[in-house]
Amino acid sequence: MNEYEDELRVGVGAVRDAMGVCGSIQARLVAGDTLTKGDRSPVTVADFASQAVVCAALEAAFGDDPVVGEEAADELRKPEQTTLAGAVVREVRAAMRHEASAEQVL
Repeated sequence: MNEYEDELRVGVGAVRDAMGVCGSIQARLVAGDTLTKGDRSPVTVADFASQAVVCAALEAAFGDDPVVGEEAADELRKPEQTTLAGAVVREVRAAMRHEASAEQVL
C-alpha cells in the first residue's frame, strides 16, 4: 500500500470533478461570464468553480491541511459581481450534488 494512496485517490477524484465542471461550462459558454483581475487576466466561472470543487474535496478529506488557490473570491463578493457569483455557486452545487451555501463556495 502506497503511503499516499488516500491523497492520490482524493486528488484524482477532485480533478475529475473539476474537469466535469469545466466541460459543462464550456459547452454552454456565454460571453460576459468572466471578470478581469488587476493584471488584466480573465477569470471565468469555470476557473472559480473548478477551484471551489477541488478545495471542497480536499477539505472534506484532509480538513487540517491548508490549500492555496490561484483565484480569490473577493471580487465575487462585490455587489456588481452578483450574477457571476451566482453562476459560480450554481455550477459548484451541481458538481457537488448538494446545496453548499454561497459563502462556502466563495
